[in-house]
Amino acid sequence: MRLRERLASVEPLTIPWAEFVQVCESLEISHTRAHRLADDLQSSGALLHMDRTVCVRPREVLAHMLTPTASTLLSQAGSLADRVDGSRRVESELDARARAVTRRIMVGAGVALTAQFALLFRLTFWDVGWDLIEPVTFFLNAGSTLGWYFFMAFAHREAAYMNLTSFIHERVRARMYTGAGLRAVKRG
Repeated sequence: MRLRERLASVEPLTIPWAEFVQVCESLEISHTRAHRLADDLQSSGALLHMDRTVCVRPREVLAHMLTPTASTLLSQAGSLADRVDGSRRVESELDARARAVTRRIMVGAGVALTAQFALLFRLTFWDVGWDLIEPVTFFLNAGSTLGWYFFMAFAHREAAYMNLTSFIHERVRARMYTGAGLRAVKRG
């Protein structure tokens, strides 16, 4: 009890270990007993012994240490939140642009197929005739089918319109993210 009262009267919040031992010796406590006493007081929360420093009022030291840390962490969290919000805005803009590009690509593919059909129809029924156009249509359709199949096989996807659309969207989105300095994360 006398040691606690004596330590409570010490002005600084921390003292060197040698000074703690001197205080103990002034109260007729041996050096080895001072070590055990410091361990007991630390386990009870009355003091904190770190390396060669003794914190005589650990709660005040902890509050003193955490106050600037908490405000620093809060300010860093605020700046990180601002950066994340900015990244989210850029991400949503890039996603909208990627959807628009994907839509244009798919519409362009539809227009190309329609133009191919119209050209073959015109050649078949007005200009050349079925005898010359039949092998052309066969090889065009067979080539398109094989191309579609191999593309889906190498892309590891099932052959469906939505899979093709999502594949194109992911590629366009990844390219836009890379161009904007963001890291593209695969969604799924």
